[in-house]
Amino acid sequence: MMKKLPVFTVLCLSGLGAASCSSPSSDKNLKIATTFAPVYDFAKRIAGDKAEILTIVGDNEPHDFSPNSPKISAFCEEADLLLAYGHGMDPYAEAMNEDAYRLVTDGVNFIETECGEDPHAWLGIKEAEKMLKNTCDAIASVDPENRDFYVSNCQNALGEFEVVYAEGKELLKDDIGKAIVTSHEAFAYFASDYGLTQYSISDIADHEVSATRIDTVIQYIKANNLHTIFVEELDSVGYVAQIKSELEKENYAVELKELSAYESVSEEEYQDGNDYLSVYKENLKELSECLKA
Repeated sequence: MMKKLPVFTVLCLSGLGAASCSSPSSDKNLKIATTFAPVYDFAKRIAGDKAEILTIVGDNEPHDFSPNSPKISAFCEEADLLLAYGHGMDPYAEAMNEDAYRLVTDGVNFIETECGEDPHAWLGIKEAEKMLKNTCDAIASVDPENRDFYVSNCQNALGEFEVVYAEGKELLKDDIGKAIVTSHEAFAYFASDYGLTQYSISDIADHEVSATRIDTVIQYIKANNLHTIFVEELDSVGYVAQIKSELEKENYAVELKELSAYESVSEEEYQDGNDYLSVYKENLKELSECLKA
């Protein structure tokens, strides 16, 4: 099963749940606070070594997260820029520094579902590219002297994203139109990039999965001859295990495979070279292998 591959340098400050490491010393003048994993990654790619960058969420679960570290609050209050995602993912952020607050999601096309807007646009590489550009504009606006540096980094990052996107197109070119079953409704943007259909067990709002829904998913899996359920790394898989068990009673084999929703990070994993694109490519690899099995 694929391990979560989060990617950012995290100031794991005491008082922030599982995070517990000391603040790095820095002689950088520019301070940028970011809310959670993807926002941090985009800022890191653009600002490089010209800024001290913090993730507020760190390696914690971002949904329903509430900051409780005085050190993180102090950093945010002093920050030149507080980059947030919006769309229900980081509602605490604006109050931490209203003057420095900027969204990276302006112009992003969010999918509407029966339960409301799907916020997981960062999992689609084409929407992530828009966020990269917004991040570049925001950072350059507070440090115009280094605008050319940030624009150059942005262009390089966009080029890298396009290479990975093209690799995915080639990898999944024979799988267009196929369906994937996911534990949670988080991978619609990722699927859309490659002409796939996501069929989720749990909806965007994480409503309790009913017995009727479980039966519907079982029938869908059998009707489409599917043999993999993709599980988000932070999801509880009780209902997924139930579906697997029910299918096995009918001698229908199903495997559980993990896809990363890229929501939380640790400093150690970032230092090991695991970034947004490595996680994305690992998801592509996992998906391709299962679809071709």
